[in-house]
Amino acid sequence: MFAAATDKEFSESASGPAEDTGYRLFSSQTIKVGCFPNDPSLRAGFAEPIDTDVGTEPARGKIIWNNPPIEGRFTPPPLRLSGEYFGRLGSGGEQLGFSWVGLGRPHATLEPIFNSICPRTSTYIWHTIFGAFRARPNGPELEVRDFSGSRFPSHKLFVNETVHKSIPQGFLARLWDAHPSDPKRVA
Repeated sequence: MFAAATDKEFSESASGPAEDTGYRLFSSQTIKVGCFPNDPSLRAGFAEPIDTDVGTEPARGKIIWNNPPIEGRFTPPPLRLSGEYFGRLGSGGEQLGFSWVGLGRPHATLEPIFNSICPRTSTYIWHTIFGAFRARPNGPELEVRDFSGSRFPSHKLFVNETVHKSIPQGFLARLWDAHPSDPKRVA
């Protein structure tokens, strides 16, 4: 019953690339690259710092867990970044690549509820992005080489404000599945 209610309450799917808290985790980076026509290499690139945010965790009504009941909206800890990269790729440096991993966890008030259902080590939901730009006759071309994340919640990748890839949300029960290479992350 708790899982079904939580699936309904926390079902989320970002409606756009705006930073509006309608998500669990948010990360965004603006990258500008330049090349000359018919030149096989990218001449210049600039990456702004990665922008991050976390959504709020709603508790509509009351969660009867302890005394007093839990009510309100909770803001989780800030998103953690790792594996940040922006630089040349390829043997001749003809491509510009970028990557990062974003990790987020629930608000400390809510985590004991999840652990009381079933203890878990996998407290971090996450997403990762890896891509590269290469020179083409009509200008730079983006290739997204990896976009993946935990099986809960959903994940959407926007490129120039358009959905480039979407990974549907799995069941809440997936929050207890630890990632094989890192037991602190959800599979």
